[in-house]
Amino acid sequence: MSTVKKHIKSHDIEREYSKSTSIVHRKKFAQFFTPFPIADLMAKWIIGNENLKTVLEPAFGLGIFSRALLNYKETIKIKGFEIDQNILSNQKIFLKKMKMFQFI
Repeated sequence: MSTVKKHIKSHDIEREYSKSTSIVHRKKFAQFFTPFPIADLMAKWIIGNENLKTVLEPAFGLGIFSRALLNYKETIKIKGFEIDQNILSNQKIFLKKMKMFQFI
């Protein structure tokens, strides 16, 4: 059984974003933050594909699914898309601190 990295398991990023962003804005973009246990379960399921090299995340948000995937396979490439510039700015700040993602 794989071990989940503790620093990736928390919802701190999502909590901080929710505190600093109005509910009106979050509703406008239909933002929902998947609980980590669900993202972790999905990551375990998809990592079962031995040929997996790249994952498309069409609604990146703050990257909880990607963070869960990287717990199990650090070499995986993730292509994430996000239409909300506010959450995009926040994710770059939060995730650069974790030194797990490279933004282009």
